[in-house]
Amino acid sequence: MNKNDGELAAVETIECPVCKGENPPDAVFCGNPECRKALGEFKYVIEEVAANTSRIERLADTVTSFTGQPHFVTAHLACSPPGCS
Repeated sequence: MNKNDGELAAVETIECPVCKGENPPDAVFCGNPECRKALGEFKYVIEEVAANTSRIERLADTVTSFTGQPHFVTAHLACSPPGCS
């Protein structure tokens, strides 16, 4: 194996920017099942939205998703004082 073979092997893989795993040159997403990061110059829609939202918007989304769960509504109904309507 000469020096040029090692350089060619490095070009044949794409390194994931998150988990640093090696992927084939035609890969669009990372092959690691826990990562699945988009490779290349484009991002997931979630990454684009997160980059363009403020901290307050993200907090509002978190609160809304939590309060919309059935266990949240059930806990509030079960813990209501007897005199409230």
